[in-house]
Amino acid sequence: MVFIILDTKDSYTGESHNASFNLTTYTTGSSSNSKISLQSVILPNLVYPVNSNNNVVILLEDGNATEFTATLTPGSYTATQIATELKTQLDAAGANTYTVTYDDKTLKLTITTSGTSLKFGSTSTALKIIGFPATTSFAASQVSSYPIRLDGSQYLDLICSLPANNIVSDNVPVYHRIPLNVSFGSVLFYSPNYEVALPLKSDAVITVDLRLVDDDGNAFVMPANTNIQYIFKMVE
Repeated sequence: MVFIILDTKDSYTGESHNASFNLTTYTTGSSSNSKISLQSVILPNLVYPVNSNNNVVILLEDGNATEFTATLTPGSYTATQIATELKTQLDAAGANTYTVTYDDKTLKLTITTSGTSLKFGSTSTALKIIGFPATTSFAASQVSSYPIRLDGSQYLDLICSLPANNIVSDNVPVYHRIPLNVSFGSVLFYSPNYEVALPLKSDAVITVDLRLVDDDGNAFVMPANTNIQYIFKMVE
């Protein structure tokens, strides 16, 4: 039995903190008879409810095809704060002035333009947060179809290059689904309550690649000075 401790600071491959380790460092015999399982993950919860993956609003004004880009500042917001932030960024991006109000009974936003009409482009990444569908029509006032979503990601999926279980994220098997059950900035300690022992079915398997994605399928991005630690157990 071998325990493998992997720190992303030691195998840093970019902002997404993807990681990999070479099995030949740990195997003493044929890898075809070996199995590997995750024992624990330690990582900081740095998934803002509004982040670089979901903070863009594409705006069209007055029946025109010209697109303006409004970018929400990443961070945590209350309902009234997101209404204020949305107004600030729409005013800055477009030619018109906007009124944004929040209804605490319906949990929806109403956005009104000083011009003749507005609508949102379908490529806006913030639509789920502010409660709008992918397709809207030009109107002087827009009421969100759904309640706003400020709770952020509920989990991270650990994707592994080895065969995994039957959960699929972005058509890739998920090794483990890690609940984000601590507040932003807190350290998350995850230890599976069930063991998924992945077989190393071939001697051709040399490296195991790992990456984390949030519940929208976006790469988990951390500052360069942060770290994820994985502990694996390998049994031959």
